[in-house]
Amino acid sequence: MAFFSQAGNGNANRAGSWARTVDGYDWRYPELHQDIGRLAERAKFDMVFYADALAAPMVYQGSFDHYARAGIMMPVHDPIPIMGVLAASTNRIGLVSTISTSFYPPFMAARVLSTLDHLSRGRMGWNIVTSVQKNAAENLGLDDLPPHDTRYDIAEEYLDLCRKLWDSWEADAMVKDRASGVLADPRKIRAVNFVGEHFKSRGPLNISRSPQGYPVIASAGQSPRARRFAGKQSEITIFAKRTISEIKAFTSEVRAQAVASGRDMRSCKIFNVIQPFIGETASIAQERYAAFLEGIEVKSVLASMSDGLGFDLSTLDADKPIPPEAFEGSNAMPHAFRDYYTDGASPTLGDIARDIRGKYLLTPVGTPDDVLDIMEEVAREGDLDGFFLEYAITDYAAFVEFVDKVVPRAQQRGMMRRDYTGSTLRHHLTEF
Repeated sequence: MAFFSQAGNGNANRAGSWARTVDGYDWRYPELHQDIGRLAERAKFDMVFYADALAAPMVYQGSFDHYARAGIMMPVHDPIPIMGVLAASTNRIGLVSTISTSFYPPFMAARVLSTLDHLSRGRMGWNIVTSVQKNAAENLGLDDLPPHDTRYDIAEEYLDLCRKLWDSWEADAMVKDRASGVLADPRKIRAVNFVGEHFKSRGPLNISRSPQGYPVIASAGQSPRARRFAGKQSEITIFAKRTISEIKAFTSEVRAQAVASGRDMRSCKIFNVIQPFIGETASIAQERYAAFLEGIEVKSVLASMSDGLGFDLSTLDADKPIPPEAFEGSNAMPHAFRDYYTDGASPTLGDIARDIRGKYLLTPVGTPDDVLDIMEEVAREGDLDGFFLEYAITDYAAFVEFVDKVVPRAQQRGMMRRDYTGSTLRHHLTEF
């Protein structure tokens, strides 16, 4: 189990969440993040996982106006410094941050991730993304991003270079022999002299080998190329599907890709994102969910979709059928919309937006036991390794309620650990 969010305002399903912040908390400052980490650790979660975005969205209506007013994907803190805050305020829980292989220099990524693995004593993970926003590329001085599949080819080479940099120090290179006056054995440190199609680096890394050696590698794409990357490279992969059949199809493909890459089929732990709504009774939970949906504007959903697609949906009539080819020239998002066109269906853009609103994730609604029944069935039938619990960073009260009311029942059922048996994130992942 993981806590999944980002250090700022999220997508359309989180629009307006900033106005519901628990008194005394402000995500711009460390206290909220520290308490989230401590709470997740008290619940014995595997990790706290922060997503990221490198640009203010500007696709919908050609500006960031609606995104700023509604609080959609902006503002957002860089998650890397927050990992240091979390490392200092927790002891056992894993910490995973997002870094884009399209923008961050490989040497810098390898160095900062190794530093954080040291500071957390072996609890660091890296969520590899290739980015989808053209305006993020423009922020970094580029005209555009490479094509989708090419970005994953670049990410493979990027990760290969990072691994060579991490391996540039042997585990016992740090001698620290006061008698001889030797700090590090230069025979156990080497240059990498890497020259690839996209990157080159001399090395070695100027930081000693970290407790885990490498950070735990995570990825979150849902396209066919992303699934192939997950099967070959990732130790954790995250996706968001709503039905058992969709979940089973995804897990089966990733496990098959792992085997095709010469790995154990369960070497990549697969997590589906969930957004539970709980109440003392099923009717109270349904009322909470209904109120949540009522607070989400269709316009905000269209704005969020526009950012993901890289296409301004305000240019289309929301009351007219939209052909599937309208999505095909966009970024990675078409895979999320294909099911709307099965059996000859011809939905309007408004139909899609209203269906996605508040429901793009698996959303168990009910009492704590109802929610656990759903989670248990989905994990069993969908062949999942676990769940990513997604709440807005500001919705701390909902997270507290989940930990207090759902986690003890999950532990009683044997669905979650009662305590940690190891101290690194990679060890946590070997426990299931």
